[in-house]
Amino acid sequence: MLCGSCRQRVRFLEEPLCCRCGRPLSEERAEYCRQCAEAGVLFERGFAPFASDGEVQDAMMRFKYGHRAEYAAFFAKAIWTFGISFLEIWKPQALVPVPIHRKRQISRGYNQAECIAAELSALSGIPVRTDLIARVKGTMPQKELGRLARRENLRGAFRVPEGAVPPADILVVDDIFTTGSTIDAVSGHLLRAGAKRVWFACASVAAES
Repeated sequence: MLCGSCRQRVRFLEEPLCCRCGRPLSEERAEYCRQCAEAGVLFERGFAPFASDGEVQDAMMRFKYGHRAEYAAFFAKAIWTFGISFLEIWKPQALVPVPIHRKRQISRGYNQAECIAAELSALSGIPVRTDLIARVKGTMPQKELGRLARRENLRGAFRVPEGAVPPADILVVDDIFTTGSTIDAVSGHLLRAGAKRVWFACASVAAES
């Protein structure tokens, strides 16, 4: 799905990676990145095939803001190829894309996480569930905020719709993992609603801030 030139510049992440969030580690003997070591998280574990920089970052910006919804097929194939061993062990019963607010979806034309989840479902056979978590409050773009401000920004942003019953094992799908605040907020709601274990898969992961 890449031309020869891009294929040389776009590479999967390699060890050492954080054992919790899959972020690249600067110290080869470390098990966790600083953020996962210092802050408790609610998700079990997650991964991303790419670092959020260079060609991948440029492609992600076109995907999110340039109406290039077709990029979802590439990012989903990368997630599937890179993470198939994780998914075979975790055996998630549902893919839950991180929802975006209705106004943002109208402006953008689609929810990029939902597009990735749909393509990943076609590859894996795992059903997509968009009925388990809803975005009920518009928020500032997370990329403009620091780690602590991101958590506060997401307070009250999500809810589980009345009557929704999550399965025990869920894979949350999003585009970029930065501090993990969004994934953790969604995980918390799903766990409180009855899920037992929540993992995540993203297309790319940012370096430690």
